[in-house]
Amino acid sequence: MIDFARRTDDLRCTWPVHCRWPSGWRGCPSDEDRSLGAASSASVRTARIVLLVVVGVFLAAADAAVADDLQDCRALRTSRPAQALESCEAAALELQSAVHADEAFEALMHAAQLAAQLGSPERSARALDQATALLPRVQDALASHRLARRRGLLAYREGRLAEALSRFLEAQATARTARDEAATAVSDNDLGVVYRHLGDYPSSLEHFQASLEAKERLGERELGSSLANVGSLYLELGDAERARHYLERALAAHRESGRLHLEMQTIEEIARVAEQQGDAVAAREALRQAWERYGEDGFSRDRLRVALRLAALEERSGSASAAAQWLGQAGVLAEELGGEAPVQALLLQARLAAGRQEREWVYAELSGRLTGNAIEDPVLLADAEGMLAELAERLGRPTQALVHLREQQRRSAELAAGRHAQRLDALRVRFEVARLESERDQLEAQAALQAAELQRRRAMTLLVALAGLVALAGLALWSQRRLYRHRLEAQRARSALEQRIEQARRSADMLRADLRSLAWLLDRQQAAVLVFDAGGRVRLATRAAAQRFGSVPEQIQGRALVEVLGRQVAGWAQSVVESDSLRDADATEAMGLPDAGGMIRCRRLALEEELGVIWLEESAGDALASLAGDAQGRRDKEAERSLGLREQLVALMQASLNAWERATRKSRIDLAEASGVWRLTVDDGRLRVRTMDRYLSLESLPERPRWREVLRTAYFVLAEHRIDAAARQRLEQLVESVQAATLRH
Repeated sequence: MIDFARRTDDLRCTWPVHCRWPSGWRGCPSDEDRSLGAASSASVRTARIVLLVVVGVFLAAADAAVADDLQDCRALRTSRPAQALESCEAAALELQSAVHADEAFEALMHAAQLAAQLGSPERSARALDQATALLPRVQDALASHRLARRRGLLAYREGRLAEALSRFLEAQATARTARDEAATAVSDNDLGVVYRHLGDYPSSLEHFQASLEAKERLGERELGSSLANVGSLYLELGDAERARHYLERALAAHRESGRLHLEMQTIEEIARVAEQQGDAVAAREALRQAWERYGEDGFSRDRLRVALRLAALEERSGSASAAAQWLGQAGVLAEELGGEAPVQALLLQARLAAGRQEREWVYAELSGRLTGNAIEDPVLLADAEGMLAELAERLGRPTQALVHLREQQRRSAELAAGRHAQRLDALRVRFEVARLESERDQLEAQAALQAAELQRRRAMTLLVALAGLVALAGLALWSQRRLYRHRLEAQRARSALEQRIEQARRSADMLRADLRSLAWLLDRQQAAVLVFDAGGRVRLATRAAAQRFGSVPEQIQGRALVEVLGRQVAGWAQSVVESDSLRDADATEAMGLPDAGGMIRCRRLALEEELGVIWLEESAGDALASLAGDAQGRRDKEAERSLGLREQLVALMQASLNAWERATRKSRIDLAEASGVWRLTVDDGRLRVRTMDRYLSLESLPERPRWREVLRTAYFVLAEHRIDAAARQRLEQLVESVQAATLRH
């Protein structure tokens, strides 16, 4: 069947693409032109659709014609083989494409079979050659088996038994490779037929029985041919009882399946069994039944064969008149078939010839056949020479009789030599096939060993993988348990750490109490004051200062000093505090306020942490002076603290710095910048933390150390989660010692 959808897709790919005209495009056709163009396009589309339908109908009709040819090929194979052969060849010619390769292969197989049956081996071989070229595109797994078997049947019909045996063995190997028991059974039946004609009856019987048993296992209903072959072979072996048993079963099977031709052939074999058993009446009855049935269906060649067999039967029974009558029927049939009388008929006439004139005619006819090489069968040639010798002796020609006897012996010797050569060829073929099968078996054994080894290795790999999985599962469970315990410990440690961090934060808030007190005092005095830390951030802003900037204290506190006062004023203020810190003295410096024309004063405030104070009104000087006096008194009190507190502060600062460096792999500059407690300075292009460095030794520790900054630094380091347990414990002990010391003093 032609792929109609595929053809229409190809046509559809050639259709033009319709364009849409954009609005505003220059050169656009008018509405009238568009209407005409649309009508024209519609006409073109309609014409193309009609053309497509016509092409589709044509292709469908072509496909239908090809399908009809193939159907005729299948249906007429048995009833009208000549017409079926034409249909098969026509269908194969039309179907030889990649799409219909299997159908074409089927048609060629039918054509080869029909051509061989009709006596045209050339057409059969040509069809097989075409099928061989088509084989790579055929999807059927048994295509190679069918092709080899068909070539074997052709060789068998032409008498090339060795080649037929080779082809049948090839077909059997292909069927076994495909593991198709039905195809193997067919090949066994073919091999049994060839071995029978080669005279190897044991091998023939073995293959026949193997074929029959396989078909019975498969539940096939048409077992007539296999049963008939086994029965005929037992007839050749002289076992008439077994032969009759199998032949009667074959006859019943043929009648059940309605295969008339095979049924009549089986009846002929039953007649041979009856004749071998000495029952001429039963044999005659069976042959006459076959004669009648062949006549009803027009099988002239088969009727000719039956007539000759009946004539031979009557001749052996001593009924010359009946034998002559059947020979007359055979002659009529030979004339209808357009040929001469068969050699078997001449041989029977020679046996039945009673007078000299009749013997002379038969002698001349047989001699003409031998001279004209009209007899091709070597067995008939030898029989004809023997009959000529007998006729010459009856005619009183001893010299000619001797010549014919010598020729008979020569032809008999050639026949024996030919049969011997055929047997040798068959043995060579069988030996070669056995060698190839042995090699195949060795390869299969090696493949089986390799497969077993591969299976064993896969099993070992699977066992190792399972053991590994079990081990991994155990390790995963152990790791999960260990991880769970670590998580619990980490959670407990984290909870404790969070409590400590919260405590540190509360302590830091307490450290800022001084700033809140200072803010309360300055707000009561209505002083415009800003307090900033070493990091340059506003820590405190009074209401008066916030009003000066048009804001509130909460919006100014926490902002960078640069954002509030500008870069110039902020840099000046930080330099003032830095210079006071280096001199360890308190001094006040003033500068003009650029935006208001007033004065701004700045000094370092020596409280618990290093701070800078900026006031924006001169009236605030007295308040700051009083604050400075309070700070001086506080410094005096701090100077009276014991030496133990100083040592503890240095130890705490050193421990904090060491823990920070080990945990973070960073320097003291990074600690000062991250904590925001200590001020960074630039000296010769390098960052310095001079204030922090003074707390790392007793010699450089200020007289009035700011212990709250040290505690804030320790709390910041304790908030780092990467500190090991020993360093954390050491820091906590030092923090508690410092806190206790500050409470005592």
